[in-house]
Amino acid sequence: EFLLLLEDDLAAAQALARRVQAALAEPLVMGTGRALEFGTSIGIACYPQHGARARLVAQAHSALRSVKQAGGGAWAVFEPRMAADQREQAALVADLRTAIARHQFHLVYQPKIDARTLQVTGAEALLRWQHPERGAISPAVFVPLAERHGLIDAIGDWVIDEACRQAGVWRAAGLRM
Repeated sequence: EFLLLLEDDLAAAQALARRVQAALAEPLVMGTGRALEFGTSIGIACYPQHGARARLVAQAHSALRSVKQAGGGAWAVFEPRMAADQREQAALVADLRTAIARHQFHLVYQPKIDARTLQVTGAEALLRWQHPERGAISPAVFVPLAERHGLIDAIGDWVIDEACRQAGVWRAAGLRM
């Protein structure tokens, strides 16, 4: 990541963002003949529209994160909701860490059935999180957060342990899958 600071208005910053993206869209050919391609994600914040000078880097970074979360390869101008979204995500990440420590996850098992014999041949373990205050949090929300913040391995280890424990219970009860 790098920061460009210019003393101009929002239109100039947007024009510069377009020029930077166009320049970096061209492959860089190395001496070996190998071409490197770059993707760019840019966040823009301007004084005084987006807050005090001391906050501009943080506001631009919020805009950058929103671009990256949307898939990258674009630019965005800071909007106040972006900072609120970042605060909300930070709170959810903290709650996710607590959920891991307090074992607040559970698995729901979806049976796999052989269509010819109608026998259960296996089960798919589906991870669920019932937040004590927010209620059910979708895996589509918490799994990407866990991946981005280095928490997915701990969750994955728990899922494997719990699914194997449950498979052992089913096997002891005579269920063969």
